[in-house]
Amino acid sequence: MFRDKLIILITAALAVGLTASCGRSGPADEARPVAAKADTEAVTGEEAGKAGEARPVPEMAAEEALTEESGTAGSDEPEIQGEDEDKALTESSGTDADSQFTIFDPGLELTVTEGTEKYEGFQVENIMHFSDELPDLIYHSYIPDSYDGSKPYALYIVLPGHGGYYSDIEDRAENINDEHFAVNAREYNDEMIIIAPQPKDYEDELGSLGEMTEIHKPQMIRLTEYMLSNYNIDRNKVFISGYSRGGEMMSLMVAERPELYTAALHISSIWRGDTSVVVKEHFPVYFVIGESDEAYGSKPVAGTYEEIASAYRREGISDDDIREIAVLDVKDKDYFTSQGYDNQHLGADLFAYDSNVMGWLFSR
Repeated sequence: MFRDKLIILITAALAVGLTASCGRSGPADEARPVAAKADTEAVTGEEAGKAGEARPVPEMAAEEALTEESGTAGSDEPEIQGEDEDKALTESSGTDADSQFTIFDPGLELTVTEGTEKYEGFQVENIMHFSDELPDLIYHSYIPDSYDGSKPYALYIVLPGHGGYYSDIEDRAENINDEHFAVNAREYNDEMIIIAPQPKDYEDELGSLGEMTEIHKPQMIRLTEYMLSNYNIDRNKVFISGYSRGGEMMSLMVAERPELYTAALHISSIWRGDTSVVVKEHFPVYFVIGESDEAYGSKPVAGTYEEIASAYRREGISDDDIREIAVLDVKDKDYFTSQGYDNQHLGADLFAYDSNVMGWLFSR
């Protein structure tokens, strides 16, 4: 079965990846770092350029770099050694008494091996191990220093585009380095846990988006369930966003398990999930995209929005009330070029700095 082969491949890759020392490129002091890596499924060569002379992402300062020798970000971080390095959290199947859904499938267990390195305040390369045939999942986590479990915190799950997937050691933390939704979200709520999964890229092994979905969707849903059962989370503030391919995945997750999430930010992508679920649940979604997005164009998502909005109008919901649960935000060319981007798909990173976009999500 292809998943058995994948587990072998991933185990080998992780064994190499997690023992190798690797410097990362990272954001400098600029307000809006340039995305260093395109969503490789979506953007082609001539269109992938930034306005003017292309600027590479600067190397991280030494104190910010991921260093395997110290396992820390900067000299003020305590060194982690010995058994704590492989600290594992185990969660058995069960039901949360305060929730209306089952936490994990019956009979399944998972463990999490915590990462020992920090980047931009995130603990990077936590590894979730599943007890069934699902392969391991790498994710990065930001837990505010103020969190002690005594009060519920918000939760934000950030799904990356294909350019932020994990293929080899060079892609370590690529999703939070090149896409800034996770890092910038801290400005909106200092009592929010942020989780940035970095899915493995199985394109070479599988060659099919559909087959990758069979792996990634259950991984992401169970990661969400894990966070809800192991942390004190405000169930009214569970947010999710997805950029490009991550937006496609997010739409499928929301359609399958809408009760897990409070609101969604759909970024420069298309909607593959069942819109009737969104309508039935009055699930809040903010669609944002460039009018001439090079990967998808804006017409498909505009059609999705109109399908949802029309259903609400048939229910007698006013346009003002619709705007509280469904928004279509199509950015024109000037929005991107005035901020240094010729390519609108890559320029979606600007939305991470747009308070109208991010603020809508976190105000639900």
